[in-house]
Amino acid sequence: MKRLILSLLILSILAVSCNEKKFADMNQDPQTVTEPDLRYLFTNALQGMESGHYTQWFYDNSQYMQPWTQATSGQGGSGIPQGNESQLNLFQEEGNRVGKWYDLMSPLFEIRNFIENRISDRRRATFQYLKAVTYPIQVYYGIRVTDVYGARPYTEAMEARYTNPPKLKPEWDTQEELFNTWLEELNTALETLASEPTHNGEVVNQVSLGNQDFVYGGNWDQWARFINSLKLRIAVRLLHQDRQRALSIAEEVMNNQWGPITSNDDNFYWSPHTEQYGPANNFVAFGHGSRHLMTFMRENQDPRMRFLYNKNDFNSMVVQGFFDAGKEENIPSYIRQYIRDTVIQAGDTYQGNTVQEDSTVFLGWKEPGAPWVRYFGAPVAPDSARSGEVAEEYFRTQNWRLESKNYEPKSLFKLEMYGTAIDFTYPDIPGRTEQTRENYPYHACLYSAAETNLYLAEFKLLGADIPNTAQSYFNQAIEQSVETYDKLGSDNGLLYYDQPYDSDHGASIKLKEGEIQQLMNNEAYTLSGSQEEKLEKIYIQQYLNFLGRPTQLFVTARRSGIPKKNSEYLSWATFWDGGVEMTIPRRFGVDQPTEDNINYQNILNGLEMQGFTPGNNEPQTLNEERIWYDEGAPGWGEGPNY
Repeated sequence: MKRLILSLLILSILAVSCNEKKFADMNQDPQTVTEPDLRYLFTNALQGMESGHYTQWFYDNSQYMQPWTQATSGQGGSGIPQGNESQLNLFQEEGNRVGKWYDLMSPLFEIRNFIENRISDRRRATFQYLKAVTYPIQVYYGIRVTDVYGARPYTEAMEARYTNPPKLKPEWDTQEELFNTWLEELNTALETLASEPTHNGEVVNQVSLGNQDFVYGGNWDQWARFINSLKLRIAVRLLHQDRQRALSIAEEVMNNQWGPITSNDDNFYWSPHTEQYGPANNFVAFGHGSRHLMTFMRENQDPRMRFLYNKNDFNSMVVQGFFDAGKEENIPSYIRQYIRDTVIQAGDTYQGNTVQEDSTVFLGWKEPGAPWVRYFGAPVAPDSARSGEVAEEYFRTQNWRLESKNYEPKSLFKLEMYGTAIDFTYPDIPGRTEQTRENYPYHACLYSAAETNLYLAEFKLLGADIPNTAQSYFNQAIEQSVETYDKLGSDNGLLYYDQPYDSDHGASIKLKEGEIQQLMNNEAYTLSGSQEEKLEKIYIQQYLNFLGRPTQLFVTARRSGIPKKNSEYLSWATFWDGGVEMTIPRRFGVDQPTEDNINYQNILNGLEMQGFTPGNNEPQTLNEERIWYDEGAPGWGEGPNY
């Protein structure tokens, strides 16, 4: 909040401090209005949707959302993570998503103010479509903020520059008010895009964004589909507070002339330029994939695992290196079970050479074969990393060392998907030179057709009157989700994408023909069973689809109770710490405002109206004091409660 107030003060100072001397120095009449190119301001806001998010990945994602939802075990940051610890559920530093939201809104407000107040009526009419598509950008990010903080200033925010005297004390909007306002703004934007703006009865051509819109190239139809899709993202968050309204929003979206994003061709792919390398380029590592999740994806041979998590370091050369060093027993049993080998006796000939002493030789992999035998996760309970056989097999790095090299038997969350300028190397034995990959421009997908169709499957199952069956939405979503991750894997230049490093015994990770259909033949990927079972399967697919977008992952696991305890498909694992089950927060902590803050009372009112205890970041408090739309949702791991 201090950042907001400071920004508002700076903006108000800028608004009143431009004097005649400054204009004279610029050889410009102070009465003459200098017109900015609004398309460049739009690009600036578009870049703010994903750029500069290092701290959100360092704190919000890798420290909280991913381990809390059991997507990873162990925390990223200054060193290689080796399991969850007792501070897993402690909320400390945060990633400044609130400040980023207000930064992003600044050029959008300037665009709208300029259109409404500083140009002629005729020119104003030519900017109506551009004005309309400023709203989904700030709503997209606003959802990202309210998902973890609840209420925030919005309807009175950012007004200091445009009011006299400057409005420096914005009141807070409740989360319900935020959703109502955003739905109204999105509906107004759709109405504008559906209209033909005129001046003096004559239809006027709209200013084109062209290449300044690096997502859709100024295609208004695609922007309309994105706007409708954001309405669905809001609607699923309303299900526990106003189920009928949520279903009505879904029906309204599907009856709209554009509808939502339902084709991968309309996905919101974000990649502004060739020197944008992603938000995580200073990271060492994210956490390991969690054991139960990796087991589920490996057993179902879900291709998305290959784009979201690393192969471990135990390729055929490394395994042979452990054999040659007499460290066969150091290879973890969960890897050892898939190795085919044989012992060559001293004096025998092998590959044209006479063997001097008995030697174990790697022959290949047992079923399911490469690349699946290279993906293993880590237990999530802090107790599992402390002692015993599990700790030795999963968390004792000294066990996996050859000379000066350490080898990782587990799969880390794929850093290279989010830090595309980091040097990544293929694992090899000591003395061998590892190959590295080149830098790639960063590509992200901020909204996909898979997200839409998974929501539609959910809404249909809950009673929405929308055209297709839940099964058809479900099937299409799985296919689109896998294809989207495959595209991102290719665009971001992942290791192993086109070919393996150990060509004799490895496999590339790119999507293979027939894999998706094979995937959808698995029981967990077929929408069958009772209503409860179908809902669980839909939420499992939402969970898997959002593994690469941690905020959406957090929201999905929180509102659905998936993964579910004792599930026959993907089960929630208890966070045991000292034999006690840990309490996991359901929102982020909020600071106690200080009385010297110019907006002290409004901040305090905004927190107290939600029932929040400012300054109290205890896990139990952050679990019990829920944001508005989370009230009534199931607890972690309890499964759907509709």
